[in-house]
Amino acid sequence: MRIAHINGVYGVGSTGRLVKDLVECGRENGHESLVLYSEGSAEDNCAVRYISDSERNAHALLSRLSGLQGYWSKRPTMRLIERLEKFSPDVVHLHVVHGNCLHLPSLFRYLTVNNIPVVLTLHDCWWFTGRCAYPLHYLCDRYQARCADCPAKNDVCPSWLFDRANKMQRDKERWLCGLAHLKVAAVSKWGARVAAESFLRNKDILCAYNWVDTQAFRPEECEAQRSGLIPDGKKVILGVSSFWDERKGLDDLLWLAQQLPECAMVLVGTMKQRGELPANVISVPATDSKEELAGLYSQADVFLNPSRMETFGLTTVEAMACGTPVVVYDVTACPELIGPGTGLVVAVQDGRQGLLQATRTLLETPASGERCVSWARENFSINVGSARYYHIYREIVEEKNKPA
Repeated sequence: MRIAHINGVYGVGSTGRLVKDLVECGRENGHESLVLYSEGSAEDNCAVRYISDSERNAHALLSRLSGLQGYWSKRPTMRLIERLEKFSPDVVHLHVVHGNCLHLPSLFRYLTVNNIPVVLTLHDCWWFTGRCAYPLHYLCDRYQARCADCPAKNDVCPSWLFDRANKMQRDKERWLCGLAHLKVAAVSKWGARVAAESFLRNKDILCAYNWVDTQAFRPEECEAQRSGLIPDGKKVILGVSSFWDERKGLDDLLWLAQQLPECAMVLVGTMKQRGELPANVISVPATDSKEELAGLYSQADVFLNPSRMETFGLTTVEAMACGTPVVVYDVTACPELIGPGTGLVVAVQDGRQGLLQATRTLLETPASGERCVSWARENFSINVGSARYYHIYREIVEEKNKPA
């Protein structure tokens, strides 16, 4: 098969690594791939960046002025379509494209006219809302009918002047529901349920979990690293995020650090200046190095993901793959990742006190590291996840080629 991926990045970040894994697994099994991405750089013959920084900046400005995200960058999109025409894909796999990078009317016209099967992965909720990626963060359910009076006007796709969420949602519905062959892959069962409340409700919505590289994310011998980072042999509580803000649970973690001064709280990720952090908080810059992250996960006694809005929760699985038990809230996708004996799920109504109690429980009575590792490998390995997607690809191609 020939699979074309369209995503914001390639090889970096959670979606970029996932696309790269799909490409490499495909190569091993005789499939060809083309990756069209919009940001950064990639050293892979199959990956092509189709838009420049200056073109993305122009798109961002026009989007903010008009309130319309995905209606600009026509020339770069025509370059992308030229690449697709030369490649002649059996399937186009759409990932994250809300990065000021595409003229969506042109792309969907090409896909529809050429009757190309499309797999759409819902890494967040943007594909079925008018603007935002996480409507439930705003306690908003307008995506179930019609987006209007958008509370996320200044979020993922900010608009300085106009609220055009209603138009964008109607256009997405027309584009996606106009495809003859579409399969929607949510990255969790929770995500599939939310998508089924939207205009996608009559489409084929599947669950295809994200995965981690269990060859890279595995228990590491890290006493030297631990002794160099953690003072006085303290127990380690770890949090990892590409960036830290309220949505990711930063306030809960900082409060927890104050309640457990006998522990070291290591927070990996970009953190906006918030004044002085608690004395036992160690801030580590964000990193895409699997080796560095595996060492950090392995040295922790407990991993916390206090986010209340996760379509999957990749860091939670990475921690378990490294043998570290986890604590999460019982909301969105987080609880379905936790296996028997691999961590604790806290009722969100119990809030910070629930997190504190669960963390103390795991510090005093550690979960089995071996059980954490085996659960992650059995359920969230590359082989399991990529096989799921290649099954979806084969299925949609067979459906297209089935005699009428």
